[in-house]
Parts: sequence; C-alpha cells; structure tokens
Amino acid sequence: MKQVHILIPAYNPDEKLLHIVEEVLAANFSVIVVDDGSEVGLEIFDELKRFPSCCVLHHAINLGKG
Repeated sequence: MKQVHILIPAYNPDEKLLHIVEEVLAANFSVIVVDDGSEVGLEIFDELKRFPSCCVLHHAINLGKG
C-alpha cells in the first residue's frame, strides 16, 4: 500500500496546528507542513519537527500559496 501524505499550509500557527498534526499522524498518514513565511508561532514548527512522519518546509516570505 502506498503512503498517503497530508499537506497542511500554515501561517502564524498556534497550538491548534499541533493537535491537528497529532490527529493526522494517529490516523497513519504522513504530514507535510508548509510555513508560508510566518512571523509568529515559529516554535510550533520546531515542535512539529520532533515527529518522524512530519516534514516541515519553510517559505522565507509569505507567498499566499502554502
């Protein structure tokens, strides 16, 4: 069976993003989170990096694209 990846664009996230990612991972999906140039909530992305099935990508500036 192929692995399914869930893509989550995020801009200035709060704790809710952590809960969403935890739920998606618990359902056996991999997660790709795209930081779309956030200015606040950067510690959330650092916390997400601790999950082995979660990849965090960063845009240097907000592109409005996720």
